[in-house]
Amino acid sequence: MTEQIEQKKMPKWKKAIIISLLSFLGLIIIAISTFYGVYFNEINALCTIKKVDEGIYSMTYKNDYFFDEFLETGASSDEELSDFIIKKLLHGLPVNFDLPDYGCSSFTASTSDGEHTFARNLDIDFAPIMIVKTYPKNSYSSISMVNLSALSFSESHKPNSLMDKMLLLATPYIPFDGVNEKGVAICVNMVNGNAIEQNTGKINITTTTLIRLVLDKAQNVDEAIELIKNYDLHDSTGGPYHFQIVDKSGKSAIVEYFNNEIQVIKGEGNYQIMTNHALNTLEPSESTFTNTFIRYNTIKDKLDETDGILSVQDSINLLQEVKLSWGTKEDNDQGGALYSVVYNLDKKELQFVYKSKVDIIYKYSL
Repeated sequence: MTEQIEQKKMPKWKKAIIISLLSFLGLIIIAISTFYGVYFNEINALCTIKKVDEGIYSMTYKNDYFFDEFLETGASSDEELSDFIIKKLLHGLPVNFDLPDYGCSSFTASTSDGEHTFARNLDIDFAPIMIVKTYPKNSYSSISMVNLSALSFSESHKPNSLMDKMLLLATPYIPFDGVNEKGVAICVNMVNGNAIEQNTGKINITTTTLIRLVLDKAQNVDEAIELIKNYDLHDSTGGPYHFQIVDKSGKSAIVEYFNNEIQVIKGEGNYQIMTNHALNTLEPSESTFTNTFIRYNTIKDKLDETDGILSVQDSINLLQEVKLSWGTKEDNDQGGALYSVVYNLDKKELQFVYKSKVDIIYKYSL
């Protein structure tokens, strides 16, 4: 005998609750999908942010940061650059750029194995820093260093909250130095002279977006110089600046501006040095930057002595010899060599020390 179980009908009010819950869940899923679709680039980048050490952060940006779109219109000031980033990357979240004065040293060298290196101190008020890897679709990948004081972070204000981390999405646009997959490296130092305000009708770029232009688009020094000539440069806050560009062939050049005209000083021999005085023959040989000639000659003497051959450790040691510093041990120092970095152009990697703590060397590569 088969027992028949009569199936009870679900009350209408229970059905209504279930339907309402499922509808609500569907709306949540749609909302999440829409949010992720809109903020896809940003969420992916934010998920890669890491706190490497106290004051040191890293991020890998594998998605579009719209630099090709930026180059279609450009920016003649940091304010215009900020407006573009707010619109394209931060979706209305305000950001202000503030590039303080700094005095730096940079030089090229080679290792005993014949690998080409590029070394630089960023001498500036102490602040947190970020190592940024970018992998744009239609451009060259690169790894760069960013001084986060440019985004108003400081020793007492570090990017630890979610809102602060959102601002870090702007870092692809504010590199201070870096190397790309083709072995091209570039850095910027302040220099004496008048502000750079080119107005020839070309697309405008700023100091840090010139660096991004070279990292994203240049496969050697000569190509980098031709790229730069296609744009009108406008100093970022606190300028003027000059730029040193090197590549894995050992070629090096310094790009300066005199009366808003570009000046290219090509490297001769097996090294080239840049501190904070102009090297073109048109600019007066003077500078208000601390020990710029002394630092230059100290580096030159060492490179002459070794015929331009230095190990990475030797380069780091030489950077410590020419670093600037201010403040006292009692106030934990206020500034100096925020970081000292050595790029290996053949391996596309960098090694750096933070705040001259030479017992810890951080290493990153593409």
